[in-house]
Amino acid sequence: MGSAALAITAGIENRWLRGLAVLALMASPVIMLLGFPLMVAAIWVLVR
Repeated sequence: MGSAALAITAGIENRWLRGLAVLALMASPVIMLLGFPLMVAAIWVLVR
């Protein structure tokens, strides 16, 4: 995952921006995993 993030962000010249982009790409699966139960709960509350 880390190498893919580095490959995607290789075009970014600025070192700090590239670091932030890599962190965001690596954190996004975690954020999605945390947000998924909340989305399911919200949908369940709306539907029932």
